[in-house]
Amino acid sequence: MARYVFLALGDCSDPSREAEMNKFYNEVHVPDVLSVPGVISATRYENVDPKGNKRPKFLAVFDIETDDINKFDQNFADIMMKVKAAGRDTDCIIPDRSVPLKKPYFRQIMPIKYASKSKKTEKSL
Repeated sequence: MARYVFLALGDCSDPSREAEMNKFYNEVHVPDVLSVPGVISATRYENVDPKGNKRPKFLAVFDIETDDINKFDQNFADIMMKVKAAGRDTDCIIPDRSVPLKKPYFRQIMPIKYASKSKKTEKSL
C-alpha cells in the first residue's frame, strides 16, 4: 500500500478568534478527517515566524495509506461535503492557496529515517 501526506496550510481570519479556530480544528475537523478510510494520522504545527517567512501560521499534516489515491480523493471530498452539510465547519480558517495543486497529495518515496539515539541534537552555550 502506498503512503502519502496531505499538507494543509492556513491562517485564522480573525486573530481574536484563534483559540476558537484551534479548538475547532483539533476537536472537530481533525477527527472528521481521521474518520476517512485511509487516513492514519494527523498532527498540527505552528509557524514560529509567519510574518518573517511570509507563510501561513498553521500547518496540518495528514498521513494516508491507499492503493488508489484518486479513489481516496473522491471519497475524501464526498465525506468532507457531508461534514460541512452537517454544520461541522467554521468561517475562521483561511486556507493557503499560494501553491495551487489539483491533487495536494505527496507520495512517500523513501522510508522515514531517524537520527542515531546517541547523536547530540543541540549543544548548550
